[in-house]
Amino acid sequence: MHEYFNNRGYRAILNASLLSGIGDSLYNIVFIIYAATMPFKSLAVTLAAMATTLPTMLSLVTGSLAYRTQAKTSHMVATRIGQTLLFLGLAGMILLPASLPLFLLLLGINILSDTLGQYGNGLVLPLLHRLIPAKELNMAISFQSATGTTVQMVFQAVGASLIVLLNHNYALFGRLNAVTFLLAAWVITREKSRLKQAEPPVVTHAHQPILKNIGNVLKFLATNRFLLAVIVFAMFVNTLGSSVDGLMSVSLVQQPGMWLRDFGTTVALLNIVFSVGLILGALFAQDGLQRLSTFKLLSLLTAAMIGLSFSFFLFARFKIKLATFITNLGQ
Repeated sequence: MHEYFNNRGYRAILNASLLSGIGDSLYNIVFIIYAATMPFKSLAVTLAAMATTLPTMLSLVTGSLAYRTQAKTSHMVATRIGQTLLFLGLAGMILLPASLPLFLLLLGINILSDTLGQYGNGLVLPLLHRLIPAKELNMAISFQSATGTTVQMVFQAVGASLIVLLNHNYALFGRLNAVTFLLAAWVITREKSRLKQAEPPVVTHAHQPILKNIGNVLKFLATNRFLLAVIVFAMFVNTLGSSVDGLMSVSLVQQPGMWLRDFGTTVALLNIVFSVGLILGALFAQDGLQRLSTFKLLSLLTAAMIGLSFSFFLFARFKIKLATFITNLGQ
């Protein structure tokens, strides 16, 4: 917090990252709600849910490209302007009659915007190393990561709620989303000279190809079995955890009987519950949870996910039994 209030360069980077995170997260959940309005809604919701993970899977490539990029501050501004233009285009095209080609085009715009956001985030880290004293660096990066994660989770709920309040006006929402990226570009531009001074010196030697870098990392992991096991286990847990939102959306769109008023309202309420849980977890992490082992925490998480899956299964079984009972009454 000290660096945020006293370091203008760091404050500009953090504010821009938060605004970009808001833009990235707002439309991801709204796009799933939009997908549920398509004639091919099951396919559309599945594709929309899968698309939210694709930019994260490409983060190794975008991070490597960001590291090699010169004039990082200018590219930070350019990525935000690019995202602004993409969503202005999306806001216009989303008014066209629904069709599979149009949906795929809008999906591509959403993926491209999120990928640009990943690339823009990768441009930040080298600047932080030169903006912040070494003893404060870990705290500053942790603060940026924590606030970014919290904002993205909370604004998914905000986005799902706001689109309902706007009576599902997706074009207006697209323009609002474009404004968040434009504001992020403006925040960086205000401190552009300060941030340029923090850019690392130009490197003249040739960089290794990305695939060769990946190969070197895999060779290193092969010699460190413990680190490899930790990474594989973490990937497995994160894969399960990150798939919950998408799987719930796909399940809900196929079960209108579980909707509260409509699909958008249901998604909004679920995301509000998730956001409240995230905030409570952060507030009480030092008040009991820290005494639990990693194994116990993961066991609780697994039990919660199993309980969530059974809630969908049991409700479906209940509907089948109810329909059978009503049918038997008619006979």
